[in-house]
Amino acid sequence: MKHIYVVEDHPKNMNLFKMILSVITKDKKKVKFYDSFLSKDGIRLTTKNNIREPEIIVFTSMNGGEGFKLITSNKLFIENESITEIKIETPDLIILDIQLPELSGVDICYRLRKIKRFRDVPIYAVTAHARPGDKEAIIAAGFTQYIEKPIETISFLSLIREELNIKF
Repeated sequence: MKHIYVVEDHPKNMNLFKMILSVITKDKKKVKFYDSFLSKDGIRLTTKNNIREPEIIVFTSMNGGEGFKLITSNKLFIENESITEIKIETPDLIILDIQLPELSGVDICYRLRKIKRFRDVPIYAVTAHARPGDKEAIIAAGFTQYIEKPIETISFLSLIREELNIKF
């Protein structure tokens, strides 16, 4: 099973990521999404799809600080499901918007690269900031890929499939 994390603060962009990732496998019923929220007990997850045996689990957050906690948590608690927690060692892919509330995507990436289990995890930067030199600076910050908005859905989907070795 593969684990993908997406941290994006704009609702329309988050919906686009969910749409793209929902067709990453041949069977849409193999991708399960969990949205996160911060509670007094820690990060909590909710889901709207009732997929029993997913091949891919996508965790989402719309806030940089919460997203960092989501990504680095070893144990995630699920609301309204028979399985109440998920234990995760290392994600297979992290997708970060650059401009996020509380903690920027660059700050998240920088912090993750200092943690041993995240040193080799592919981390994609997604940004609307496409000025000269931005790509080089973002890659130097530790990102694996630099993707400009608006996202070209077909090439983005192909890139993720290749990264995760998903045959289609």
